[in-house]
Amino acid sequence: MQATRQSVQKKLHEICQVGWIGFCLLIGFISTAYAEETNIGFKTGAERTALKAQYPMCDEFMNVKWIDKTKKIKAPSFDFQKDQITFNGVGVVKYQADIKGKRRTVYALAFGRDIRFKITKKQYSSPEFYQFVRNSLMDYNGMALRLRIIATQKQWTNFFPTHSARLTNQNINICMINPDNRGFFVEFFTRWHQKCQDSSHTETICKLLAKHGYSKEQQSRAMDFAPRIDLNQDGIYDYLFGNSVIYSNTRTGQYNYYDLMDDQTFKEANCNNGPLFFKSGSFYFDGKPECNITKQLKSIGQDRL
Repeated sequence: MQATRQSVQKKLHEICQVGWIGFCLLIGFISTAYAEETNIGFKTGAERTALKAQYPMCDEFMNVKWIDKTKKIKAPSFDFQKDQITFNGVGVVKYQADIKGKRRTVYALAFGRDIRFKITKKQYSSPEFYQFVRNSLMDYNGMALRLRIIATQKQWTNFFPTHSARLTNQNINICMINPDNRGFFVEFFTRWHQKCQDSSHTETICKLLAKHGYSKEQQSRAMDFAPRIDLNQDGIYDYLFGNSVIYSNTRTGQYNYYDLMDDQTFKEANCNNGPLFFKSGSFYFDGKPECNITKQLKSIGQDRL
């Protein structure tokens, strides 16, 4: 069955890539039906169906059991107090991941951005552990998440980051819905895994990369690992290349190249191609209000008509 799914998916994308950009929305919708849906960490049933209708750019959704939907974490690398886009809250997840060549079940504490900390199977389903998390001061020092109850404990309990491992074969976008269901964080991206010579579509993308200084080797690496997701909300995949994006323009039927650092607001806010959040109809890089990539792409798209 898996071979059939992959062959259908490949054929659909071949049709999309011959230059008929207008068909990409339909292709994306149909091919999602053949996406991998076997991970125990994904939402299922009616809940998944409702989320797919609300957030069609996501193929699957992490199934988080929220312990505390408002809890904040202190960390040196980001400020949850000032951050208007990233999400508070802490929960537990379990999922299957490929670790050192084997498929394993991972149990973890999860937050509304790209940090997860390993816990035990017993802790995953323990009401006592949930209460400990709710009542604890939480501090992340860049190496470990530290928890302790100030009134009764002097020693920290340390939790270390989980393996950065694949949940799938990178053919789907996996999202984590924030606690109030008003946005999401992109947990894992679809990777393109294409070559420049595969089709006229990929040749067009590589020509754009070459025009902006990418060597043959850099083009090959970018085409293989580039995340793809619909950033400007036109129903068609866009492609991320470091701090740059190649985005679709349905009005002209063409793709354009855009370097985020060419925009002064993005540059001053240091909008690197880091964690990607979606809230109130827009994608934001690094969870910063200034880094509204959807608004920016729509604006420059209109300028170039």
